[in-house]
Amino acid sequence: MTVRQVYETIVNLAQRDSALGPIEVEFGKPWHPNHDRGSKVPNGAAGGLYLYTRPGIGEWRIDAKDNPNDVWYIGKSQKDIGGRVWHHLGSIYEPGVKGVECVPRFKYHKWSRNCDYIAPEIRNAIAEGEVVIYTVALKNSAGFPYLAELVEKVALTEYAFAFNKIPPLNRSF
Repeated sequence: MTVRQVYETIVNLAQRDSALGPIEVEFGKPWHPNHDRGSKVPNGAAGGLYLYTRPGIGEWRIDAKDNPNDVWYIGKSQKDIGGRVWHHLGSIYEPGVKGVECVPRFKYHKWSRNCDYIAPEIRNAIAEGEVVIYTVALKNSAGFPYLAELVEKVALTEYAFAFNKIPPLNRSF
């Protein structure tokens, strides 16, 4: 499933009539941990979803609605998407050595280690920080407390229906 297809799934869900009332969706600009050093993760303080994908060939700053790349991961956070993204990426510094960055930059990320279930291409891209992350801020007027979980499950369900599997970095539903 591509980033564009996940975008369409979320937009279509937000437009449905439901007891939840209107769902407000704000897709952040693409964020690249190497190219966007020093900038905050878009929608960082909000609750919602985040998607991992590979950078496009050439230009990686592609809006989610136009991105044809496969989704590697769909995650959620009730609040503070930015903190959750950085928690996933992990430390960029060598343990016990103040201020010395790792080489590769995210070598301690759980997905950059030898994991049999992760393709080497994806594992190496994450270790090098060659990943594009999209954030999706979610709100609704009814104050439904599980909105991020609900939308994540819908996106994962659509992925499973289309491909008979979940994204390569998602280990559970």
